[in-house]
Amino acid sequence: MPKYYETEKREVFDSKYMKVWLLNSSQSESVRNLISSSVFVRRCNITGEGNLTVYPSRFYSLDEMQKEVERLLDAFYKGAILSKATLPQCAETKTKISQYDTVKKLYDKAIDGINAGTDYRHALDDLRLAIEIYLKELLQNDKSLENQIGEIGPFLGAHNVSTEIIGNIKESIKAITCYFNQHEKHNDNVKTNEIDYIVCLANSVFSIFSSI
Repeated sequence: MPKYYETEKREVFDSKYMKVWLLNSSQSESVRNLISSSVFVRRCNITGEGNLTVYPSRFYSLDEMQKEVERLLDAFYKGAILSKATLPQCAETKTKISQYDTVKKLYDKAIDGINAGTDYRHALDDLRLAIEIYLKELLQNDKSLENQIGEIGPFLGAHNVSTEIIGNIKESIKAITCYFNQHEKHNDNVKTNEIDYIVCLANSVFSIFSSI
């Protein structure tokens, strides 16, 4: 594969970070969104034309972050799965669910797995489980995701969510559960061209519930 980027580790006054230079500077925003979506990264800034500065999360070393970022970039240039529109949504979702530790860890793992392009089946299963646990905590029950459909309407209605939006969210959850039951749960036949749409549906569920 042609070399589309270069990275370099740096340290200034005990602050460790990494520089990323892109061959195509027009991709800076997309790459920033991709890198920012990783749990290994605390912050990623565009600091020049085709020039990004990346800081590691407190839980990972600079070397670990560099390895992960390079893996994400390799997958990106081979053919990104998540679209330019979806990556910022993922970053927003991570902020919205940050108070739910287990949910956020599963969501982070799912998005990292999808971006890395190594094991879509298990990444999507982590995404499904993140939604399931999130709804269990919000609705205060122990029901599986598919059995939450009947609980969602009254809960959202009690928080003044419109009937049309409630119907849309219920259909989104039905679509997600049906997809997992038919295409992910019972076999490894995950269609990569559908992953972005499934992630968008998941983000919409997190978004409406986090807004009430």
